[in-house]
Amino acid sequence: MEQYVLFLILGILAIVLGVAIKRKRMEIFINFVLRLAAGAVGIYLLNTILAMASIQTLVGFNMTNVLVVGVLGLPGFALLYGLGFYFTL
Repeated sequence: MEQYVLFLILGILAIVLGVAIKRKRMEIFINFVLRLAAGAVGIYLLNTILAMASIQTLVGFNMTNVLVVGVLGLPGFALLYGLGFYFTL
């Protein structure tokens, strides 16, 4: 089941990238890639800081979470950590 979800996410990503390139809106593609990279770095750094503070790591560093941050940006980042804190309570 997890493989199907991953393939679905990758399919949606391919469609979004195809539409962005077809419409010659490279700024959409560049914005997405920059949010993806910044989100990956942000998740990694916050997990490292929380681990140094002896707080259980709340958000896993995986492709799904990075794609959520890439699509939603900062609200997606806050959503992931908000859900992580909520489910640890």
